[in-house]
Amino acid sequence: GRFDIQLEVGAGHLSRVLDVTVNGKPFPVTAYAGDREPATVGEVELSSDQDTVITVERSKPAERGAILDLDIERVVLRPVR
Repeated sequence: GRFDIQLEVGAGHLSRVLDVTVNGKPFPVTAYAGDREPATVGEVELSSDQDTVITVERSKPAERGAILDLDIERVVLRPVR
């Protein structure tokens, strides 16, 4: 089905531009540490008969393996109706 994906980010003083990839589909996301509202990633089609792979990295240009400098507390999947 179709899902809206959001990231809940922990308290802090940083914001980051992130590259979120869901099953190979890239989404640029700006996440603000401590924001009360989750950062919206986007809408994706997911299937229950295959594994879902979600990766989160600092946006390019960033050094390979660079730390995020913020805490992702939760990845939220909400069905789109």
